[in-house]
Amino acid sequence: MNLNHRADAIGNTEDDFTNSSWLPGTIWQETVFERLYDACEGFAEDQEQYAGFMFGWLMRRVMIARKDGDWEMFKHHQPTDKTPRGTYYCRANRVRKAAN
Repeated sequence: MNLNHRADAIGNTEDDFTNSSWLPGTIWQETVFERLYDACEGFAEDQEQYAGFMFGWLMRRVMIARKDGDWEMFKHHQPTDKTPRGTYYCRANRVRKAAN
């Protein structure tokens, strides 16, 4: 998966965003992310967590380098089991969806 393609798919409404923890999730083997996971072996006690941190840094670099306008990134101050621990990315000038 190309991270720029992922960002291209993010719309401009308040509900459009992505999170670095959504990719690759908890399953690394037999995915395009397996090589990153394997490269992180031996760097930390928790290989999956370390690979997730490295993926997050890669995603951040991609988002910072984009030339298609302003982007915002933020984290939840107190992540829970229901909120991902990764960084959220969205377009800076999002619009509200019309009320039904």
